[in-house]
Amino acid sequence: MKEIVSLAVGQCGNQLNYLFWENILAEHGIDTNTGFYIGDNNNSNDSGDSNSSNKDRVKKDERLESIGVYFNETAFNKYVPRCIMMDSVNSTAHEIRSKPLGNVFHPNSFVHSPHNYSFASSFWKGCYSGEASELIKFTLEGVRREVEMCDSLQGFQLCNSMGGGTGSGTAAVLVSKLKEKYPNKLIHTFSVFPSDKVSDVVVEPYNCILALSQFIENTDLVFCVDNEQVFNKMALQVNQLTYKHLNDLISPIMSAATSSFR
Repeated sequence: MKEIVSLAVGQCGNQLNYLFWENILAEHGIDTNTGFYIGDNNNSNDSGDSNSSNKDRVKKDERLESIGVYFNETAFNKYVPRCIMMDSVNSTAHEIRSKPLGNVFHPNSFVHSPHNYSFASSFWKGCYSGEASELIKFTLEGVRREVEMCDSLQGFQLCNSMGGGTGSGTAAVLVSKLKEKYPNKLIHTFSVFPSDKVSDVVVEPYNCILALSQFIENTDLVFCVDNEQVFNKMALQVNQLTYKHLNDLISPIMSAATSSFR
């Protein structure tokens, strides 16, 4: 079994990461409240049909065969996402905890600055400030804990926005540190590239350009998500677009791209 540690950086990265876990929990038949395997939950057979029971058993075996790639299994057969969700402010963690999947994540999966300091879409603050260094330190400690629980680490998966302060600056430092500490492990990212149709923050293109050099040098694969094309696609279907509509289009692509691992 080759395990992957999933990381989410910044508000956009955490929103995408949440929907990614929502998808693969459903694909593997894991209950979103308890973390236990429940299958389809509506195909239970009360008639005692042995053929149906065998089919259910085979389906369960197939779903759980490679579940260890993204999940840690506890002694009580509970499946916990192997992930670190990091942001400079604690509101992101509070938002995720309040959602339906909030209970399935381990409390140590959430990392934020103890000063609750926003990087305000600034690459410099996300990359070079003292708060950023402290945030990276806590994140790497969380990564170390997850890696130590792996039998055969395959690599890291990261979700981020190339336009945000945390998603660009802090993520750039993070991939550099991961490559330094784990030089033989693969790093692939799902990175959202900025568009003026989606955001009016004028420094986003600069954040993206400044972060790209670290991603080119230190990652093995970057899935480039063009925010403008996602916006154009969804604008044909929805009148009043929100970030949730855009993320709903991106997250199935993430689960499909990782299906071969699972």
